[in-house]
Amino acid sequence: MPKGRKNSLAYSRLVSAVTAFSGARGRLSLVAVLVLLAVVVAGCATSGKGVREYSEQLDAWTRSTKIYDGIDVRLTMNATFRNRDFRAAYVRRYVEAYRLEEGSKEAMDTREAEESELYNEFFVSVSAPDSSLNDLDSKRSVWKLYLEDGAGAVLSPVSVKRISTSSALISTLFPYMDTWSVGYIVRFPRYSASGTEPVPNEKSKYLKLRIAGLLGSGSLVWKLDSDK
Repeated sequence: MPKGRKNSLAYSRLVSAVTAFSGARGRLSLVAVLVLLAVVVAGCATSGKGVREYSEQLDAWTRSTKIYDGIDVRLTMNATFRNRDFRAAYVRRYVEAYRLEEGSKEAMDTREAEESELYNEFFVSVSAPDSSLNDLDSKRSVWKLYLEDGAGAVLSPVSVKRISTSSALISTLFPYMDTWSVGYIVRFPRYSASGTEPVPNEKSKYLKLRIAGLLGSGSLVWKLDSDK
């Protein structure tokens, strides 16, 4: 069924429900009507092609690991590799949700493409029972992060930025975030130390995001030839 007909049908059903409720219980409050309308609009906004594509890319490019102390979990880390495929789906999701014009989409596509040429970027969430261990952005962090490609490249981050995770936007785009998680944007160089060889490249077997320290270590692996 075309999208417009689906929206019209949903609205007609809403009106019928409101009418029936009003007849049975008297005048329906404005607040109740607005709540019902919001439900219909939200349903329409989360059923588009952009939502499905973004969900598929999020699943394809997200990995997780845990570091243990005996049988106890010391740290949990989830990470999404924001490569070109993921960034393209992110733009479509954002444009669809906010009903942006084509010019805005083109500007976002250009910016995301430029950033993907400069950095290997990851959205990372970390949760730890001991909050002092959740300090990836600290210069004195107990953890070190590395990016490896299985072909000899070992890169250190150029930046680790803690971000606000209280907004509905973050929790919607990265649903593995929870109340106990801290979010980070972690950027690694796009090129090797020589500056001539991109990472990843045709020799790369995988990308491995490694977290290591005296308290333990963990790895998140993206097999580039088969994980898309």
